[in-house]
Amino acid sequence: MVWAHPWSFILLLGLPIWWWWRARPAHNAHNITLSSTQVLPEAHQNLWTYLLRLSVPAQSLIFVLLVFALARPQQRLASWPKWDKGIDIMLVLDTSSSMLHKDLYPSRLKVAKALLHDIIQYRRQRNDRMGLVLFAKEAFTLCPLTSDLVMLKEMLSKVTTGVIRDDTALGDAMTTGIARMEGIQKDRKKALLLLTDGENNAGQVHPLLAAQLARARHIRIFPILMGKPGRNRRAQKSTLVTPWQILQKVARLSGGSAHKAQNKKSFQQALHSILNTIAPSRRKTAQYRHIKVERFQWFLLPALCLLALMFLLRLTRLRTIA
Repeated sequence: MVWAHPWSFILLLGLPIWWWWRARPAHNAHNITLSSTQVLPEAHQNLWTYLLRLSVPAQSLIFVLLVFALARPQQRLASWPKWDKGIDIMLVLDTSSSMLHKDLYPSRLKVAKALLHDIIQYRRQRNDRMGLVLFAKEAFTLCPLTSDLVMLKEMLSKVTTGVIRDDTALGDAMTTGIARMEGIQKDRKKALLLLTDGENNAGQVHPLLAAQLARARHIRIFPILMGKPGRNRRAQKSTLVTPWQILQKVARLSGGSAHKAQNKKSFQQALHSILNTIAPSRRKTAQYRHIKVERFQWFLLPALCLLALMFLLRLTRLRTIA
C-alpha cells in the first residue's frame, strides 16, 4: 500500500486537541450537580445508553477514516517487465539528377518522397526507429536512427537534388547506412531500404561487398529500382550486368528482396511488401509497468456509513435537548 498524499496525516494532530477541548471544565458548564442521586429514579443500562457513551469514540473514528481517505491509499496490483515491438529501418535515397525524370509523375524523387512519407506514418509505432541517408556521387547521413518520426518526415520533405555531385555510388550509400546501424541491440530487426534508379558508377565500395558487410551485421537490404525500362540512361551504357541484376544479388546476399517500381502503384506495393517481410522484434525493455488502483473508498465508505448512522440516531433515540 502506498499513499499519494501522505502529508494529510498531519491532520491527525488535531484529534488530541479536540479531545482536550471537550474535556475542559468550560465545556461542561451546563451540567447540573446534585448532592445525592437518591432523588433520581434508578437509571437502567440498555443499548441506547451504551451507544450514547460511544458517541465521542465514533466521531474520532470517523475523523481518522476521512484523513486516511484524503491521503489517497493506492494498491500496487502488478509490476512486470514491459515487452515492446519495434524495428530499425535506414532509408537510403538516391538524389542524383536522373531522379527528376517524369516517367513516375510528377518525378521519381517526388513519388519516392511521398510514399516514404506514407511508410513513416504507417510504421509510426512507439519503438520504431528510422533514419535517412542521401547519396549521389557521395553519401551522407541526413538523419540518424530516431524514434522522432515527425522530425524525420519534416527533413524528408526538404530533400532535393543538386546538393551532392551527380553520379551514383550505391556501395558507399549502403555502407554509410550500415555504419549508422552499428551498436544496435542484437534482438532488434534491422533493415536497409535502398531507393535508386541507376547503376553503381562511383564510390569506393562495390555494392556486393556492402551486401556482404550487411549480412555479417544481420542487416537485410531491400533495393527498389525506380523508373521504367529504357529510361535509365546510365544503365544503357552497361552491357555486362544491368542495375537490376546487381540489386538482385545485393538483396540475395543480405537476405532481403529486390523490387521494381515502374509506376506509383507498383512502388507502393513494393514498400508494403517490404514492411510485411520485416517482422517486428519483441524485446524486453528496462521499463516496468506499475498499476496502481485507488483504494480511498476502503476508508471513505465506512466513514460515511458511520456518519449517517450517528446522524440518524441523533434524530431519533439519542436525541438531546439543548
